[in-house]
Amino acid sequence: FLMDSHAGFFDKSQNLWYRKTSASLPKTTRELAFFHIPFPEYVETWDYTACKGFCLETICDTELNDGLFASMYYSGKMKGVFVGHDHINDFRMNVDGIDLYQTIGAGYFTYGAEHGGRLIVIDESNIREIETQTIEIPRITTTEF
Repeated sequence: FLMDSHAGFFDKSQNLWYRKTSASLPKTTRELAFFHIPFPEYVETWDYTACKGFCLETICDTELNDGLFASMYYSGKMKGVFVGHDHINDFRMNVDGIDLYQTIGAGYFTYGAEHGGRLIVIDESNIREIETQTIEIPRITTTEF
């Protein structure tokens, strides 16, 4: 799911669209979501959830909890949520069975020393597991994957 969080939150129509679309998919479907601004569950769970990676600045979330994470949880299908927004954070944490990722800034002219993106590998024979890694720009601009 590619969703637009540019307004700083998801409105009711977006949440309803997600719920309807997810419900229309087979129960065996595993979902991934991609959007810009983290929802509040990133902030609410950071202090007490085991995380892999680093958080070098305050997580700047949507502030308004619009219930999207709850909808994803109750769908039972969401495997991972990928966000950006905060340019010097790069981590993964699992909240109620959903992996939440934040990835370092991708642009050359953004703040922070490291820039890059996240490579996501999905094995069709085992769709329940995904593999990810951050790839920094020097590695992206070569062909060494």
